[in-house]
Amino acid sequence: MNINEYIESGMLELYAAGALDASERKEVERMLAEHKELRDELDAIEQALENYAVAHARKPRKEVFDTIVSSIKGAEQTEQQTSAKTVAINATKPRSSNVLRYMAIAATLLLFVSVAINFYYYSNFHRVQDELAELRDQNTFLTDRNEVIQADFQALKTEIDVIKSPSYVAVTMKGMDVSPNSIASVYWDKTTGRVYVNANNLPAPEAGKQYQLWALKDGKPIDAGVFTMSGELQLMKNISEADAFAITLEPTGGVPVPTGSIYVVGNV
Repeated sequence: MNINEYIESGMLELYAAGALDASERKEVERMLAEHKELRDELDAIEQALENYAVAHARKPRKEVFDTIVSSIKGAEQTEQQTSAKTVAINATKPRSSNVLRYMAIAATLLLFVSVAINFYYYSNFHRVQDELAELRDQNTFLTDRNEVIQADFQALKTEIDVIKSPSYVAVTMKGMDVSPNSIASVYWDKTTGRVYVNANNLPAPEAGKQYQLWALKDGKPIDAGVFTMSGELQLMKNISEADAFAITLEPTGGVPVPTGSIYVVGNV
């Protein structure tokens, strides 16, 4: 695997997100030590994650702010009530008025400091929770992306193996009168009977219709199955004998014997 393929594999994103096991991390770190391009790419990924976290920082929730405001108002009311009591006590007990007044002020200040500290830690707690949720979502996205890449890679590898294998006979099927510009390919292993089809250039089937592949032996059609217009190499039913292959347009799901027009045909 060259450097560009390794970068596109998604392993660096998973490494940065902490989603790899010990052996995978060790392998990534080995590659990083050997290739400066990978280290530069990892730096860019980590910077992007940091920028994303900063850009999506959230303010405390409204209910938290309202709670803090209510607490402060309560503190102010407590101070007013305490002051009123101090005045009353001052009228009856002059000696203790100053002590009670200082105690009320100290209690109010302690309450305010406590509320402020709680607000700070509560806000940080929710911010960290939100950032953790975002990182988990990002990790899930990277994992899904890696699975898609692996699936695409496996499909491409299968196609290359079939096309390059000397055991497969390549049959090019050319368009008939109903669709003269159509082309499709069949890869058939005479030993195992495995058949792959690639609909390179067939018109999109109308609603309720589907293309069906046929093997022709001594002029008799043998059902090889229906296929989709995915553009990928598709595995069909095994065929043990064939002189030619053809494709017709049939009702969705296929039919036992061909009833529709022949779009392409090719001799083995």
